[in-house]
Amino acid sequence: MKLFFPLFLCFSLLLFSCIDSKDEIYYDGAEANSKIFSAYALKDASCGSNHRITTILFGRVKVTDVNRCISAVNLMDCVAWNVEDPSPLSCKSINYIFK
Repeated sequence: MKLFFPLFLCFSLLLFSCIDSKDEIYYDGAEANSKIFSAYALKDASCGSNHRITTILFGRVKVTDVNRCISAVNLMDCVAWNVEDPSPLSCKSINYIFK
Protein backbone atom coordinates (compact mmCIF):
# COMPACT_ATOMS: atom_id res chain seq x y z
CA MET A 1 0.00 0.00 0.00
CA LYS A 2 2.91 2.34 0.67
CA LEU A 3 4.10 1.83 -2.88
CA PHE A 4 0.68 2.41 -4.44
CA PHE A 5 0.43 6.16 -3.79
CA PRO A 6 3.85 7.11 -5.26
CA LEU A 7 3.20 4.94 -8.32
CA PHE A 8 -0.26 6.45 -8.75
CA LEU A 9 1.17 9.96 -8.43
CA CYS A 10 3.92 9.29 -10.99
CA PHE A 11 1.47 7.71 -13.41
CA SER A 12 -1.01 10.58 -13.18
CA LEU A 13 1.74 13.18 -13.69
CA LEU A 14 2.94 11.27 -16.72
CA LEU A 15 -0.56 11.32 -18.22
CA PHE A 16 -0.96 15.05 -17.64
CA SER A 17 2.39 15.82 -19.21
CA CYS A 18 1.39 13.93 -22.35
CA ILE A 19 -1.53 16.25 -23.06
CA ASP A 20 0.06 19.46 -21.80
CA SER A 21 1.64 20.60 -25.07
CA LYS A 22 -0.83 22.80 -26.91
CA ASP A 23 1.56 23.54 -29.76
CA GLU A 24 0.64 20.22 -31.35
CA ILE A 25 -3.09 20.85 -31.02
CA TYR A 26 -3.20 24.43 -32.35
CA TYR A 27 -1.84 26.40 -35.29
CA ASP A 28 -1.13 30.08 -34.82
CA GLY A 29 -3.15 32.42 -37.01
CA ALA A 30 -0.46 32.95 -39.64
CA GLU A 31 0.16 29.24 -40.13
CA ALA A 32 -3.56 28.43 -40.32
CA ASN A 33 -4.15 31.23 -42.84
CA SER A 34 -1.20 30.06 -44.92
CA LYS A 35 -2.50 26.49 -45.11
CA ILE A 36 -6.04 27.57 -46.00
CA PHE A 37 -4.85 30.13 -48.56
CA SER A 38 -2.67 27.47 -50.17
CA ALA A 39 -5.63 25.10 -50.43
CA TYR A 40 -7.76 27.86 -52.03
CA ALA A 41 -4.98 28.78 -54.47
CA LEU A 42 -4.46 25.16 -55.47
CA LYS A 43 -8.20 24.67 -56.03
CA ASP A 44 -8.39 27.92 -58.02
CA ALA A 45 -5.48 26.79 -60.20
CA SER A 46 -6.98 23.36 -60.84
CA CYS A 47 -10.45 24.75 -61.62
CA GLY A 48 -9.31 27.79 -63.59
CA SER A 49 -10.94 30.34 -61.31
CA ASN A 50 -9.82 33.20 -59.10
CA HIS A 51 -11.35 33.86 -55.69
CA ARG A 52 -10.57 36.50 -53.14
CA ILE A 53 -10.45 35.27 -49.55
CA THR A 54 -12.40 37.58 -47.27
CA THR A 55 -11.96 35.79 -43.94
CA ILE A 56 -8.73 35.93 -41.96
CA LEU A 57 -8.04 34.02 -38.76
CA PHE A 58 -6.39 36.12 -36.06
CA GLY A 59 -5.84 33.72 -33.17
CA ARG A 60 -4.87 30.14 -32.50
CA VAL A 61 -6.87 27.55 -34.44
CA LYS A 62 -7.28 23.83 -33.83
CA VAL A 63 -5.32 21.67 -36.26
CA THR A 64 -8.36 19.45 -36.81
CA ASP A 65 -10.50 22.46 -37.86
CA VAL A 66 -7.91 23.57 -40.42
CA ASN A 67 -7.51 20.04 -41.76
CA ARG A 68 -11.30 19.66 -42.04
CA CYS A 69 -11.49 22.92 -44.01
CA ILE A 70 -8.69 21.90 -46.36
CA SER A 71 -10.28 18.49 -46.93
CA ALA A 72 -13.62 20.10 -47.72
CA VAL A 73 -11.97 22.43 -50.25
CA ASN A 74 -10.14 19.53 -51.88
CA LEU A 75 -13.31 17.44 -52.13
CA MET A 76 -15.33 20.11 -53.95
CA ASP A 77 -15.78 19.66 -57.67
CA CYS A 78 -15.05 22.53 -60.04
CA VAL A 79 -18.73 23.23 -60.76
CA ALA A 80 -19.38 23.85 -57.06
CA TRP A 81 -16.11 25.77 -56.76
CA ASN A 82 -16.84 28.24 -59.57
CA VAL A 83 -19.55 30.17 -57.71
CA GLU A 84 -19.19 33.58 -56.10
CA ASP A 85 -18.50 32.30 -52.56
CA PRO A 86 -17.33 28.68 -52.68
CA SER A 87 -16.16 28.51 -49.06
CA PRO A 88 -17.35 25.29 -47.43
CA LEU A 89 -19.24 25.53 -44.17
CA SER A 90 -16.35 23.87 -42.35
CA CYS A 91 -14.13 26.80 -43.35
CA LYS A 92 -16.67 29.42 -42.34
CA SER A 93 -17.20 27.90 -38.91
CA ILE A 94 -13.57 27.80 -37.72
CA ASN A 95 -13.23 29.14 -34.18
CA TYR A 96 -10.07 30.83 -33.01
CA ILE A 97 -8.62 31.71 -29.61
CA PHE A 98 -6.90 34.97 -28.67
CA LYS A 99 -4.58 33.50 -26.00
